[in-house]
This record gives sequence, structure tokens and C-alpha cells, in this order.
Amino acid sequence: MNIVDLQIHPRESISWEEFLQSTPPLSIALDGYVSAPPQYDYTTKHLNLDHHHDVFRQSTMSTAQQAMMAVKGGLFTSFRKSIDGIERPYVRVYVNDCDQDVVLAIFILEHYKLFEGTNSIPMFNRLLEIDGKFDITAGAYPMNLGEDLFQQHEWVFEPYNKLRTSGKLGNATSQMLFDNIEATMSRLMQFIMGNAGKVEVRLKFDTLESPEHKSFMSLDETSLGLHSRYYAFSQGMKAYISLVSQSDAGNVYTVGRSSVFIDFDVPFLLDLLDRVEGLNLEMGKFNPNESTLIQFRKESLKRIIPSLNWLQEQPRQNKWGGSDLMGGSRSSSIPPFVITLIVDRLLDLLEEE
Repeated sequence: MNIVDLQIHPRESISWEEFLQSTPPLSIALDGYVSAPPQYDYTTKHLNLDHHHDVFRQSTMSTAQQAMMAVKGGLFTSFRKSIDGIERPYVRVYVNDCDQDVVLAIFILEHYKLFEGTNSIPMFNRLLEIDGKFDITAGAYPMNLGEDLFQQHEWVFEPYNKLRTSGKLGNATSQMLFDNIEATMSRLMQFIMGNAGKVEVRLKFDTLESPEHKSFMSLDETSLGLHSRYYAFSQGMKAYISLVSQSDAGNVYTVGRSSVFIDFDVPFLLDLLDRVEGLNLEMGKFNPNESTLIQFRKESLKRIIPSLNWLQEQPRQNKWGGSDLMGGSRSSSIPPFVITLIVDRLLDLLEEE
């Protein structure tokens, strides 16, 4: 990259104060590398672009959209560095992931001349808008899944989606993330040049157990990836828990809702699921027929999690986290056959309060 000096720190997150102290001037943190809301230090030229921490997510632009606004606002009139005796546009970018929002932001910064001032690429703007809506809502924005542009969007970000469902993302090295970013950046350029492919979304979704609480659905995204979630939302789903991937490192789950107006307390569930991680969940040894087995596990959960007050006194394991709209785990030990029952149990306890 010519403009962006990319620094990749997988799964690492630091405070704004640490960012100011540990990184040089002309540094930008993207999409969660700094656990703080968007802000700019004029004296040191440190910038944080984020839509996760301490914000009303529903009304906050995605990180990539913030990057576009920064470029349009003249970012590179200020972010410049003398290289080989010549003053050039320059930015040191810090990331901890390679998702759609991160790569779009990097692409905008690296190819800022395409977007600076009145320069515009209408098709890219539409792609950015689609991705922003999905990123802000964690895939919940209602969308025509048969639209050409949407299917091109899925082709552009196919490298990330494959890495996500493979189960390798949670342990990916910086080189793996870099390779994935490079592959997606290449596809973005092909998209701009009119050479994008398409990924047809299969209009179906896979589920885990059927929850007793009809306020949420329990999805299995290990086969169809985010397409399961997109389609489920298009069919009226408002809240969910999903199994994203499985690996030796643990299970990756996501918990979310379509908006803050949906009565499904995501922060509450994330906190309690993190405490559940420390409990003994040996509920798979009993082996009768399926309906009796499920009832056995429900009764076991009542003994394992006797009350909400008791669970809230258990230590956190720091494996679950997120925002008021969505969050999840990176390496959960909770097995897929019981995750739905656990969420049902937590919602029962909440209703009993």
C-alpha cells in the first residue's frame, strides 16, 4: 500500500489513552481497535473511527462511512509525512479484524483520490451505503436479496465470509488477516472497474433448537454464513442467537436484534452468557429419546442456574461482549446443543424478576 501503513493486531483492543501514548502521530484506529467512541486529537493527529463503543449505534455511521467523511473533509491536507524529502499523504492505520467495514475503510483511505473533493463513484457509493446499513444493524436491515448490487456485494466480501464460517477467524494470525484484506481490496477494485462477480443468496436458513421464547430465533450459520441471517431477517426475524463457527479453539456465537426498539436485552444476555462460561455444563451423558433428552437438559439447567441473583454473582470469563444491538463470543465452551436452552433459561429468569 502506498498511502496506508497498515498495522494488524488480531483481536487486540486498547483504550484511547493507550492509543495516544503507544502510537506515533498520523495514526488512525479502525472499528474497535480502540475501545472508545469516534474522536480526534488535534495536537497529535490521532483519529479513532468506530461505531461500537459508547455510541447510539442505530444513529452512528459505520466506520467506513466515517472514513469517507474524513476524506471528503480534507483528511489528507493534514495527514502528511516527509518521505525521501517529499511531503506525501500518509496514515498509519491500526486494525484488529478484516471484516467488511474495516476493508472498506482501508480502501477509501488508500485510494482517497478517487473520493476526495467532488470525485465520486456512484456504484461504490451504493455499495458503501448497503454495507453501512448492514454493519450498523449487524445484518438486520431489510434488503432485496435478489438485487444485482447486493449479490455483487456478497462476491466482493466472499473472502471474509469464507474465513468467518471456517472457524479460523478467531485464531487468525496477522498475516492471515492481511491476506484476506488484500484479496478483498482486489475484488473492490474489480467491482469499481465493472468486473465484479455475483454470489446468489440461497433463500433459506438453518436452525439449532427451537426456542420456547418466540421473541428470538436460534440460527446455525456454519453452512450458509451471513446469508442465513439476511434471509431470516427478510422473513420477519427480530432477534436471534446464532452459531457462526466451530473449531478446536471454541464456538463462535452471535447475539443480536434488529434495533433497540426490539425487546430483547442483548447486553443483559451477553453479560450472563459470559458468566455461564464458568459453570459445569455436563448435560450430554443422558441418552434417551430426543424429547426426553431436551427435558432432561432443561431440568439440569434449572439446577445449574438456580436464580438470576446467583448467576450475577458468578465471575465473568471475558469471552462475550458487544453493543446494545449485537455481540457474541470468540471462543465459547458452551455446546451448540444447549445454547438455545440456556438463552431460554436466562429469559425465564428475567421474567421472574
